[in-house]
Amino acid sequence: FTQCAGACPLLSAKMKELQQAFLLDPRTRFFSFSVDPETDTPDVLRQYARQYDAVPGKWFFLTGERKAIDRLTREGFHLAIDVGGDSGIVHSQKFVLIDHHASIRGYYDSDDSDAVNNLVRDTRILSRRVEP
Repeated sequence: FTQCAGACPLLSAKMKELQQAFLLDPRTRFFSFSVDPETDTPDVLRQYARQYDAVPGKWFFLTGERKAIDRLTREGFHLAIDVGGDSGIVHSQKFVLIDHHASIRGYYDSDDSDAVNNLVRDTRILSRRVEP
């Protein structure tokens, strides 16, 4: 997503706002998964994280082998991803809320302010249920 000119910068900007909202909550963490591991090396991701003021230990930028990322996206998050074609990599613009048992608790459209507000609400509810 570091070379994405479409939705990725908007997703990252929104994630920066979410990180700020939960900065003092030690139970809440944020993860951004690259879907372009050939471009998004660990060094490139570190630079990208700095660009969005990602707090180490709070917001993590992850990459891996393409097959593992595709499998995680499709089978773990149950989201669509299309790596081929002229339009480059096409992926979901949803945030996924995952609890401390690694269970999906909800999907939220990143470009819908009501959905993002629901994400904040639901995250606060989940956070209160977990010991720090």
